[in-house]
Amino acid sequence: MRKIIKYSWDKMGEFIERKNRFLGIVKVEGKLLEVHIHDSGRLGEILYKGNTVFIKAKPIIIEYKDGWLYYKGEIPLCKKEVEE
Repeated sequence: MRKIIKYSWDKMGEFIERKNRFLGIVKVEGKLLEVHIHDSGRLGEILYKGNTVFIKAKPIIIEYKDGWLYYKGEIPLCKKEVEE
């Protein structure tokens, strides 16, 4: 029997392009957004122009001089909006 992994997600969008190993452009609700790609592999089979992708905000850690501070929040879904 095949197991199916279920993931939760916050937004659904259309993949536009991969800028580098960790940065992609995704169209979400009519806006182009820069998003972090967790896997640095090629992923050509799933990250191609026009494919539907699901994005999720993740908890972040902020580093200070004297140690680590764990921020109880989420990073934005995108780094910034991209000009068309």
